[in-house]
Amino acid sequence: MSENRNHRGLTRRTFVGGTSVLAMSAFTMGLAGCMPKGAATATTTEPSFRPGTYTATAMGRNGDVEVHVTLSDSAITAVEVGENYETIGVGQRALETVPGAVVEAQSLAVDAVSGATLTSQAILNAASECVKQAGGDVKQLQKAAAEPAAGQRIEKTADVVVVGGGGTGCRAAIAAAEQGASVVIIEKADYFGGNTCVSGGIYNAADPDAQAGLEMTDSLSAVVEDALAEPAVDEQHGRLQAAVKDDYEAYRGAGGAGLFDSPAWHALQTYNGGDKLGNVDLILALTTNALDSLTGIKELGIEYKPEVKQGGGALWQRTHYTAKPLGSGYIAVYEQLIEHYGDLVEVVWSAEATELVKDGSRVAGVKARDLDGNDYVVHANNGVVMATGGFASNVAMRQQYCESDKWPDLGASLHTTNMGRDDGSGTLMAQAAGADLVNMDQIQLLHSCCARNGDADWGLKYSVNTSIFVNKDGERFVKEDGRCDELCLAIFEQPDKFMYIVQSGDTYPNAEELVMNDGVPIAESIATGDVFVGDSVEDLAAQLSMAPDMLQKTIDEYNAAVDSGDDAFGRALLSTKLEKGPWYAMKRAPAAHFTMGGIRIDTDCHALDEHGAVVEGLYAAGECAGGIHGGNRLGGNAVAATVIFGQIAGTNAALKA
Repeated sequence: MSENRNHRGLTRRTFVGGTSVLAMSAFTMGLAGCMPKGAATATTTEPSFRPGTYTATAMGRNGDVEVHVTLSDSAITAVEVGENYETIGVGQRALETVPGAVVEAQSLAVDAVSGATLTSQAILNAASECVKQAGGDVKQLQKAAAEPAAGQRIEKTADVVVVGGGGTGCRAAIAAAEQGASVVIIEKADYFGGNTCVSGGIYNAADPDAQAGLEMTDSLSAVVEDALAEPAVDEQHGRLQAAVKDDYEAYRGAGGAGLFDSPAWHALQTYNGGDKLGNVDLILALTTNALDSLTGIKELGIEYKPEVKQGGGALWQRTHYTAKPLGSGYIAVYEQLIEHYGDLVEVVWSAEATELVKDGSRVAGVKARDLDGNDYVVHANNGVVMATGGFASNVAMRQQYCESDKWPDLGASLHTTNMGRDDGSGTLMAQAAGADLVNMDQIQLLHSCCARNGDADWGLKYSVNTSIFVNKDGERFVKEDGRCDELCLAIFEQPDKFMYIVQSGDTYPNAEELVMNDGVPIAESIATGDVFVGDSVEDLAAQLSMAPDMLQKTIDEYNAAVDSGDDAFGRALLSTKLEKGPWYAMKRAPAAHFTMGGIRIDTDCHALDEHGAVVEGLYAAGECAGGIHGGNRLGGNAVAATVIFGQIAGTNAALKA
C-alpha cells in the first residue's frame, strides 16, 4: 500500500494487487478471510480481454471507491485502489487485501473482508465494471469458487487461550505475555481490532491534571449536589454517595480549583447512569483503575490529545480523545506489542470458536474451525479468556433479549455500529460451559450515528461542549449532555426519527480546511448528504428545508442559556455560545451500539455460575462481560473497560489466579 496526493491535494490510498499481498506478514494481515477457496478452478474457459488499464468507481461505506484494473489479453495483471475515503483500520484491510486476492485468484468471486463488506464489495463492483469495459465476461469471473478440500484436525496447547482479537483480547494477550505465559489468540477475522477499531476511541478517567483548567460552574456544582441529596436506594448507593461527599468536601475545602472529579464521582455517575443496575464492585474496579491504566497505555505508546472534554453520553468532562482516528491508535500499538511477544503469542486467524472444552468442571480449552475447514482444539494450561464482544449485530438475539417497552423495535431496519461478526456466540458458549448471564435485557442505542448507514463516527467530530441538537423543524428537543438512552428516546419522538447536530464557526472557523478521520475532506460527507455547511444560519436552514427564523430563534435561546446558566431543557454543560459562521449540521439517528448484558464476572474477571461460584479456568472481559454498566453505558466507559478488564483477565489467567 502507498499514499500519494491527488489533484485536489487530498490523501489518496492506493494498492496494487499481486504478489505484494501474498508477501505481507500474516501477523498484520492474514489473507484467509478474503482469499477464495479453490478460486483458481472457478472458471473453466480462459477469459479474454482488450488489454489495457481501466478505471471505475463504486459506492463503498463512506463514498465512492476508485479502482484501476490492468488486463492482458487473458489475465488480470494488477488491481489498484485509487481515491477513496473508507474507514481507517477495517476498511483499509479490504483496500489492502481484496485487490491482491483478485489478482491471485484471477477471479471476482473472492470473499469480503470480515467487517468491511461494503468496502470489499465496492472494490469488486468497480473491478467488474473495468472488466466489462475491457469486453470481458463478468459472470464468468464471478462464478463461485470450488468448495475447499476437507480440513485437518489441529491441536495446540498454550498457558492462556484468548477468544477474540479486538481491543480487549489484544490487551489480555499482552498482559498474559508480560507474565511470561504462552498465548494463543483465536480470531474470527484475519486482522486485529474488532469493535475497538471502529469505536470513537474515547476513554473516561478522572484526571486532576488534565481537568485543572476546566471551570466548575454553578450548574455543574448543582449536578453533584443533586446526586448527593438523592435518597439512597440501597447500601451500595449510599456507599458511593458517602465517598463522593468526602471527595467533594475535600475539593471545596482546598479552594475548589478546576473541575471537581474523582473515581468515586465517576463511579456514582456510572451507577446512576446505569439505572442502579450495575455491580458497584465492578464499577469501582473500572473507575479506580482508569487513570493508572490510561497512564500505562500511554507508556505503551498510545497517544491522546491534551484537552479533556465531555464525550456524548459521558455525563462529565473526563473524556480523553486519542490522537489517531477512531480506535486505530489502540490496535496499532497492540499489534506492535503482540509482534514483540511473538515467541509467546500465536494467532489462529479466520477461525470461529465453536465450543469451550471442559475437563470435569474446569474449562480447559477451545474448539474452533477456520475458513479452510480445519478443526482446532486449543488446550489451555491455565485459563481461557472470553473477549468476544457483544451481540448488538445479532438481530434475532437483540429481539429475543432486549425488545421491551423501552425499545419496542430492534429489528433489521435499525442500523448497528458494530461489526457483523460480534454475534453473541461467545457469551452463549460461556453459558453452555456453566457461566451465568446477567443484564441480558439491557441494550444501548447510540444517538449520534450517521443516519444513512449507522456509522458511529462519520462526519465532523462533535463534543457536547460545542453543539446543539435540533429536529427537522429547527427546534431543540433535549438536553444534549444527557444519557445516550434518553437522547435516543427523544430522537425517536421527533419527526422522521432523526436529528441534526448543529455546530458553528466558533469551533470550526475554516470549512474548506476541514478533514475528518483519516484525512477525509468535508466535501465527501457533504456529497453523501451526511453534513451540511452554510455561510449563514439562513443558508444552512435553506439546505435543511427548515424555517430560518426558527433555527435562528433556537440558536439565540441557547446562547441566552449559556449567558444565564439556566437552560430550558436542563442542560448543565453550558460553556460555548454558537455565534460565528460558517454553520454546520450533521444528520444523525440512533443505531444499536452496545449490549450491557453478558457473562457474570467478579473483579478478577473470573466467570461466575448462577450461585456466584467461580467457573474454574474461565475468564471474561470487554463487552461480553455483564454487570459493569447496568442499564445504560456511559459514553467513554467502554474503551476504558477493554483496557482495564482486559489487563486484569489476561494477568489472572496467566497466573492462574
